[in-house]
Amino acid sequence: MSELERYRSPAPVRRSAVREFNRIQEYGFLERAYVDVEEQNAAYLADRRIDNGYELAEHLVQNAGQLNREVTAATRDNPGLEMVLRGVEEDVAFSARAIVRNYMLRRP
Repeated sequence: MSELERYRSPAPVRRSAVREFNRIQEYGFLERAYVDVEEQNAAYLADRRIDNGYELAEHLVQNAGQLNREVTAATRDNPGLEMVLRGVEEDVAFSARAIVRNYMLRRP
């Protein structure tokens, strides 16, 4: 007598028990598929946030360079005006940096 034969139940398995087992197994498959989809969605959203953060930073660099050139052109031979406009330029850069940081950290 083998090990399996010794523990085998003499009563046949009811159809309702088999159906219930299949239902539970199917629910498990669906739940795992749902978790996989949620993980893929989260990964996609994270990738989009990173890509958008780099695009924002690139836009910031371009506009900061343009502002710097405009301040330099507007303040030739006028150190007082240059000091004021460089302060404005610094404030704009600080604000833009904060916007990118808050976007990347999901802050409103």
